[in-house]
Amino acid sequence: DFEWVKASLLALYYNGHRAKELSTIKFEVHGKVVTVYTIGKRSKEYHKVLRKDIYDMIKDYLPLSEKQIERLRKILKDAYENVLDRKTLTYLYAIKHPLHVWRHTACNDLIDYSNYNISLIMSALGWYNPSMIVKVYGKASTTTIARGLMWLREARPPFDYFYGEYLEKALEKGWITEQY
Repeated sequence: DFEWVKASLLALYYNGHRAKELSTIKFEVHGKVVTVYTIGKRSKEYHKVLRKDIYDMIKDYLPLSEKQIERLRKILKDAYENVLDRKTLTYLYAIKHPLHVWRHTACNDLIDYSNYNISLIMSALGWYNPSMIVKVYGKASTTTIARGLMWLREARPPFDYFYGEYLEKALEKGWITEQY
């Protein structure tokens, strides 16, 4: 049963969790919004917000045990080795940090979706220092600025679950199996 894997990936993506947070996650439901509490880096407590429909898909599978977190790392690493282009920085980073790459993906997508709203990104994904977001992800792109100022009205990509297609492809091709 890979439902726990899917639940973990949804949690990593929608809240940008660090790996350690998956073992400390707690939820508090408030109608259509859920507050997510975790303990992360340097034992800091994080409060994030999650959509109720995503919570409904993940609530029965989290928190994870340390053993499950290690298993998830191996599953993802194996999938990345078979799906991602080995000549890219994304591949190199994903292989070295199979869970943390989801935090970066969430941040990149939320940067575009929110028109580089640093305050929103900090709150949604659990950053205390805005300079880290700027250092790692740079400044807002010209397209993001133009979109934010309403000078450009092209559709932006939705902030939605992205890597599911890779996991499904890996399962279909037999690159990862139920043995995990």
